Amino acid sequence: MRIGILTFHYAHNSGACLQAFALKTYLRKNGQDAQLINYKNQVINNLYSIKPKVKISFRDFVHLDALIKKIKLIRDYRYGQYEWREQHKKFEMFINKFLLDGDNNVLNSQQVKNLDIDLFIAGSDQIWNKQLTGGYDDIYLLNFDTKAHKAFYGASNGSDEIESNDLFVFNDVFLGTNKYISTREPNLAVFLSKTFNRNVQSVTDPCFLLDKEDYINIFSLNNRKYVPNKKYLFAYFISERNKRAKEAVSMIAHALNLEIVEFHYRKSRDLKHDYQTCNIGPLEFLNLIHHAEFVLTDSFHGTVFSIIFKKNFYSIYKDDVRKNNLLEKLNLTERHIRDFRDVDLNKDTDFTNVNLSKYSFTSKKFLNDMIEEYENDKFRK
Repeated sequence: MRIGILTFHYAHNSGACLQAFALKTYLRKNGQDAQLINYKNQVINNLYSIKPKVKISFRDFVHLDALIKKIKLIRDYRYGQYEWREQHKKFEMFINKFLLDGDNNVLNSQQVKNLDIDLFIAGSDQIWNKQLTGGYDDIYLLNFDTKAHKAFYGASNGSDEIESNDLFVFNDVFLGTNKYISTREPNLAVFLSKTFNRNVQSVTDPCFLLDKEDYINIFSLNNRKYVPNKKYLFAYFISERNKRAKEAVSMIAHALNLEIVEFHYRKSRDLKHDYQTCNIGPLEFLNLIHHAEFVLTDSFHGTVFSIIFKKNFYSIYKDDVRKNNLLEKLNLTERHIRDFRDVDLNKDTDFTNVNLSKYSFTSKKFLNDMIEEYENDKFRK
């Protein structure tokens, strides 16, 4: 079948790019003609311009904290502009080559609606988060007329439920003919199932649809490109100024005699470490995790790939439903720490009871059952 995937594939975030790649690749491995549809929500796309801009308004002079924060952003943008440009190039290369197969023609909403395909799949990612998309985006709700089938894989709004005054927006999604609907968060699936009296399934992040060997072979990770010659700890934090996490990095690296590679999306004057790395894309991200002796992260996808590559790791954060659920499902809750004082270097990560095939089985079945039904329907027509 001709399958068009709608997601945030264009976001310059390694997790966003790799989940899009994994879903497309899994469908292709199963004989489908899957493509990522190059539609871009402008609110999200504007976050990744090659020259970031910060707008200062009159209101900021009334709220001095906001003004100071924006001035610091401007200072950091100028300080890290070279690294930002290099990072931008690497993400654009990955998106063009591995996600769009060299066809970087951007489609508007009307062109998306007129595509001659058999099935639209929206997800995974926070495609239903109106704060991210500047209001609900009908394209990600699949709220348009088409002869194609529609389905949702791992859709999310970044929460466990939908606000009551927004539920009407989803009437067409849940009260229409859409049969295959799944969300990323288990509690959101339960909430939607009860609210709309529909069978909404919770599925894994698409990255788990592929296994370790898939990533190693596709991206030639055993070549050790983009990684230091010495043994190192890879640190990757979404919260850039997490002091407790930084203390854990120093402690673990010192105790294990490891070099430190610390990835930041933006170079900052406040972080004067020599090992502050900013100019990397998804390829470097995968390489650095795959070859690391130890990974310390507060990122969901940093945690995901630490598990896929069976790394010795800690996921350091206060509380997060998505990471909590992942670690609980895979019997790895002891790899969650809240503070550097929780580190225990006498215990390596125990993957004995981690069964990724079992974990991803129902998600693969969800996709396979959907494809089989719609493929049979296509041939009946």
